[in-house]
Amino acid sequence: MVEASRATTATLVELFKKSGLEDPADTDFDFQAQLDEAISGDAAGQLVSDGKGKRGAALIEAAEARGVKSLFIDFLKALAEKSGGRLSGKVVLGAIATHLGWSALMRKRINLSTVMNMSWHFRIFSTVVGSTANAGQQSDSEFCGVANSELMSSWSFSETAHLALFGRRPTEGELYAFSVLLGLIVTNGPGTISAQGAKVQSVQTAQRHPSGFRLTSILVSLLIPVTPMVVTVTRLSHSW
Repeated sequence: MVEASRATTATLVELFKKSGLEDPADTDFDFQAQLDEAISGDAAGQLVSDGKGKRGAALIEAAEARGVKSLFIDFLKALAEKSGGRLSGKVVLGAIATHLGWSALMRKRINLSTVMNMSWHFRIFSTVVGSTANAGQQSDSEFCGVANSELMSSWSFSETAHLALFGRRPTEGELYAFSVLLGLIVTNGPGTISAQGAKVQSVQTAQRHPSGFRLTSILVSLLIPVTPMVVTVTRLSHSW
């Protein structure tokens, strides 16, 4: 499901890890050497395809609408233009994950596996939000009455989650309270007894399979103790 995104992250890291790039938002960085390497090697075939590329183009357009500057997105656009192909949504998502994790990765605060698995986090949490809304409220172009393009270009994750639960965009005060509540659900209270099982499982599984532990099982074990809180949020949706 997200293997193409994970592979994109691995490929971009391999291309740029010795380039001296520090800030992924530095769009003035000269990536000609990496571009030539990608075209002469296998990277171009992994990153660029002959598909329609509608989702990739939509993601790039949304990022530009938000004023995002990303060397990795610029690199992919240059690669697609030079090779005559298009960028899939999964490839662009992998580039976004690489952008978000790059600085920490270069400082060795996180490892490559963590950056690659960001795409899984995006997919899982987006699925949770999507499953909250009725099927009748979703289409190829809209979610709960709001155009996908608008959601992608100007709504935050918390605002979209609020829309799925309550059917409208939150006020400033509602957004703050809702964001705090989401934070409590996601972190499950760092250091609490209820999170201990997931933490132990995460360490043990990562030790046995350092290159690809089962992220889904860890997330499920985290969700079990916060089920009452999720139920509370659902009940609030009927009273707010």
